[in-house]
Amino acid sequence: MRAFATVRRVAGTQTLLALAVAVVVLACERGGRTVPTARSVGPPPPPVRMSMEALHAAGGVPFDWKLTPAPGDAVRGRAVYEEYGCASCHVVQGETFAQQGSNPGPELTGMGAHHPPGYFVESIVNPNAIVVEGAGYAGPTGLSTMPSYPDMSLVDLTDVVAYLSSLNSGHNHAMMMAQQNMVPTALRERPAPPPQSGGIHLVMRFDVQPGRLADFEQWFRDEGRAKFLATDGLVGIDTYVTSGMGGPAIVSIFTFRDQQAAARFLDTPEGLALGEHWDSFIGPHGHTLSLLPPVYRADSLSTPPVR
Repeated sequence: MRAFATVRRVAGTQTLLALAVAVVVLACERGGRTVPTARSVGPPPPPVRMSMEALHAAGGVPFDWKLTPAPGDAVRGRAVYEEYGCASCHVVQGETFAQQGSNPGPELTGMGAHHPPGYFVESIVNPNAIVVEGAGYAGPTGLSTMPSYPDMSLVDLTDVVAYLSSLNSGHNHAMMMAQQNMVPTALRERPAPPPQSGGIHLVMRFDVQPGRLADFEQWFRDEGRAKFLATDGLVGIDTYVTSGMGGPAIVSIFTFRDQQAAARFLDTPEGLALGEHWDSFIGPHGHTLSLLPPVYRADSLSTPPVR
């Protein structure tokens, strides 16, 4: 991950600038390790099949389409990550690299559980498509601090994305995100919510892994529901299925008595094990803590129910 400055001839001199001076490191330091050429990748996910007529009727892309990179080699991707000097900007807890977090950049611990592979692809090839506001994300100009990599091959890109997608544990992103969602925003007016049974909501939006829905439903019915309800401070779980709204189609809302109860659940080995079992059935997702229910019926703007 290195940017190259233009080598200019200095007026009045006959000596070319040394390469060490010509190369200006603007962001991350490139490592000197050798990336293996051999790769080991798994089978691709089952394709979406549809007729041309259905594709055109859907506006040219399948419903809820998102960029899906080909399967990559996460082990080789780790070597690519180190070769391009990513570790000099980004910390990954539990990993040891020659250059570890010497430059400011967002931490990547657990990121694979919170972003789909296509998001990582865009972050690398077009880092200014989405600029997260905050230290380490945006520079003084308001653009992303992430450099671009025009010399990265498609194979290297695929494998480093596979490595990033494999980082699915080790950091409590739900609690990390709580600070920006704990106070209801005053930027927009909204009808008041109905009386709540709990004080805080953990929201997850996801799609179930292909072919896992029946197993997911059976596990929750036979085992998961009782274990969740045995958790001190968990008031209830509500799951909704959306359509035509873009993004993942399933929203689950875990309602806790208060923030302390949510923190206990997310920090205890029992809660983490239960959450990981839930996660084993679903795809990439994020966690958001909110004081307001993410979805509720506004009686003031609704007609009375038909009886």
